[in-house]
Amino acid sequence: MPRFLIHLCSIVCCVSAAMSAEPLPVACGTSVVHDLTMRIGGDRVKAEVLSSYGLDPHTFQPTPAQARTLAGAKLIVVNGLGFEGWFDGLLKDSGSTAPVVVASTGIEVLHMVEACAGHGHAHTAGHTHETEIPDPHPFNSAREVVRFAENIRDGLITADPAGKAGYEERAATVIASLREVDAWAKKQISVIPQPQRVLVTNHDALGYFCRSYGFTAKAPLGALERAEASSAEMVTIVNFIRQQGVKAVFLEYAANDKLITQIAKEAGVKPGGELYLDGIPAADTGVIGFEATFRHNVTTIVNALR
Repeated sequence: MPRFLIHLCSIVCCVSAAMSAEPLPVACGTSVVHDLTMRIGGDRVKAEVLSSYGLDPHTFQPTPAQARTLAGAKLIVVNGLGFEGWFDGLLKDSGSTAPVVVASTGIEVLHMVEACAGHGHAHTAGHTHETEIPDPHPFNSAREVVRFAENIRDGLITADPAGKAGYEERAATVIASLREVDAWAKKQISVIPQPQRVLVTNHDALGYFCRSYGFTAKAPLGALERAEASSAEMVTIVNFIRQQGVKAVFLEYAANDKLITQIAKEAGVKPGGELYLDGIPAADTGVIGFEATFRHNVTTIVNALR
């Protein structure tokens, strides 16, 4: 056979093999890492999310279907820092030996006081147990999510070296978008006088946001995490709002608004609106992807506090 035909056949075979190759199966712990993995992975990756968009990660209970997803994955991507409190047990049950990328690796970790036994677990009123834990919410800062993207890119390259160029190219696009929205946030926030950059929410999830964009957050003793607060806790929160000149209080999307509305009324301030504090919401909200989620939060905060 002539040499050029051999070369042509070789090219055809390579192209055919590439076209028939199955995408890399990746299991993702949360909506944010799933969004980033899909965008960086492109067609080379089939990414499935374990804790779906819009679900409350604090009450999420894995099913055998999630265990099967882990068992079939060649790579696993999680937020880390204890955010997926269910992950270790599910990984053991699945029998998976796939490498695990912890997207938050390398971030300068903040710590928070948890007024319960673990992240997101409700405690009984009058029996508060406080412990200091790593703050698992760096995804609420676009600046920190750049590191998420870098870690996911590197994990995909290690799992699928043949796709390196594509992963690097798509990751560069994602990182540029994250840096753009980070710069946009700084510009938007600049209209809020520094003394007014105080955030009172019913969910203590804005530590990294505050560090990145010059705010102070307050959710004292975890009282705002519950549907009710003691009289002493209410006095503490209301006094803080008045003393700090706080203009608005914020509610986590879809959370019970009874307590935060009561606090706003007693403190003489307005409810500032709903924030997405534990990841990307369900598609029916019209907020699609990480940047849109982050923009929603920043816009809501700026509109209420400016």
